[in-house]
Amino acid sequence: MSTSSPTEQTSARSSDAAALLALLAVAAVSFWPNRTIAADNLLSDTADYVLPAINFLRGKGMVIFAAGHKFPPNHVFGFSLLLCPMYLVLGFYPGNGVYAVFALALACVALTYWIGRKLFNRETGFLASLFLAVSCGFRQNVQMIAPDAISALFCLSAHALLIKIFENRPRSIWLWFLLGQSLGFALTLRPDNILFLLPVAAILLLRFKRLKLGSAGPAVLAGGVAFWGAAILFTNYLYTGDFFRSTYHVWQSALHDRPHGSESWRYLLLPSFPESNLATILHTSLSQWNGDAGDDRVIKCFYWALDVVFIIGLVKIARASAREPNARGFLIWTAILIVSLALFLSCSLIIVNDRHMVRVVPYLCLVDAVGFIGLWECFPKVGRLLESLRQRVLPRTSTRFSLPNLLTRARLLLLPSLVLVIVYLIAHSRTDLLAYVPTTAYLTHVRSLIPETNAVIISNFNPFYVEHILVDGSARQTVPLHRFIYGADYYAQWKKPPHPEWIAEDFPARNGVTRYRRMYENGAQDLFPVTARENPEFIQQALSAGQPVYFVTPGVITYGDFAAVDVLTNLFDVDMIEVGYEMPPGTLKFSASFASHFQLAKILSKPTASSESH
Repeated sequence: MSTSSPTEQTSARSSDAAALLALLAVAAVSFWPNRTIAADNLLSDTADYVLPAINFLRGKGMVIFAAGHKFPPNHVFGFSLLLCPMYLVLGFYPGNGVYAVFALALACVALTYWIGRKLFNRETGFLASLFLAVSCGFRQNVQMIAPDAISALFCLSAHALLIKIFENRPRSIWLWFLLGQSLGFALTLRPDNILFLLPVAAILLLRFKRLKLGSAGPAVLAGGVAFWGAAILFTNYLYTGDFFRSTYHVWQSALHDRPHGSESWRYLLLPSFPESNLATILHTSLSQWNGDAGDDRVIKCFYWALDVVFIIGLVKIARASAREPNARGFLIWTAILIVSLALFLSCSLIIVNDRHMVRVVPYLCLVDAVGFIGLWECFPKVGRLLESLRQRVLPRTSTRFSLPNLLTRARLLLLPSLVLVIVYLIAHSRTDLLAYVPTTAYLTHVRSLIPETNAVIISNFNPFYVEHILVDGSARQTVPLHRFIYGADYYAQWKKPPHPEWIAEDFPARNGVTRYRRMYENGAQDLFPVTARENPEFIQQALSAGQPVYFVTPGVITYGDFAAVDVLTNLFDVDMIEVGYEMPPGTLKFSASFASHFQLAKILSKPTASSESH
């Protein structure tokens, strides 16, 4: 059995280090976030992760505040914990949490390189990591404060630890411990990360007898998963009084307390196949779950080409799996991971999109890398085959250039083409998909313009951010403009409805928080009980009591805001206050009753007819 010399090992380590540094440099340029955009990107559930982390570090508990009261966060605690170190070091500015996501994304790139090199070769690892570093969907996700891409880190780390365990069986008890911690903590990021256990179990069962693994290692693995599972159950009990009723159930009872829950095979093809999650997942798989490229033909063509490369890679890995355990294990792991996650999401009542599948993108990149190298190797083989056929069919003809040489030279165009596309992806990735309305900066500026500590603040911003920045423990009150603003539609159903048939509709409004009269009779509580549109009398009562009332608007008035704005302008006088904080050029604006830039308005009572006559 031949072994490499110390000089060769040192050279290999130096090559690995140089390749990894180059990859991390490219990934750092590609992934580098803008903390202002991250703080103000109010898509999805950003506030539900950021505010519990900040409140936890400030000694208020891992909670959010709504209308002056504490409520449990809408999600499990793991991602908020990962954000805490950055807030502890850099301060409580909401956007600082994105640097934690950035650092973990770089770790994903490094692990992708290591797994590719270990299972295949250095070239595969390098290409796979390069594809991941410029992946449009992965890149956009790690520039937001969101846990979807970061879930991939724990799947990759579990895979890497399992590879090391098979290499170092006698000294692997700590590796088993880390494997259990990685898989267990993944549950605290997203509960559906429990599906990561499936490929791990399949690989262990496949190799258990042949490798004669002891029982101590799997027991430590199970203990790690059980520890974090128990932590989730204990947290559920602290928040809800029920080990098996999570904050998801409290906040969205109409979805999660249904007879079949929010996930069931009954939802597989609902409401119809074209509108189902399964159709969405199949359609977005064509872009390898990297988001909609819009009208950008370069990005579209790149992912179409990668689809072909992916098929080549899949065939190559499948052929190699017959004789190579590493290829067989990788194929099983990847297939189980992708298929189980896609099926699970297809059976979800909640609408899914690219971000829910972004955690499998590193494995797509690994298959793409194998396919690209296979395509590279195919050119001379195809050339030799064509030349052989030419000699048989036309033996007396001659050609100035042999087909093998032509195709060998033609493949040299692949590398410069790939480099150009990668540079293009870094420079032109669709970061405009990140919604940029400088909310944090604007609300911080507005805070200095509202001196009254008892003011009522109406807003069409995310009400949790308004509560955090403008109220922050004072006697001020937050009043959402209307009920359809994200966060203002939340209600807390502390007790499970005793009669599930209350919410047993065939298919309620998707992603909507459906309300039922009997739920309120059973103790449901709106997080924000008052809105300007539903309760204009509350505004009048505040004005009559001498409380100042302000309306804070970003100037982005959407269709759903118009009716609520009409209520304000019809019932009250509006005194516009010049803020002097314009939107950046190019920011999307809507024409509306209010100015198309940030403004602060003071709501005043309209004079009565008798007062006007005087």
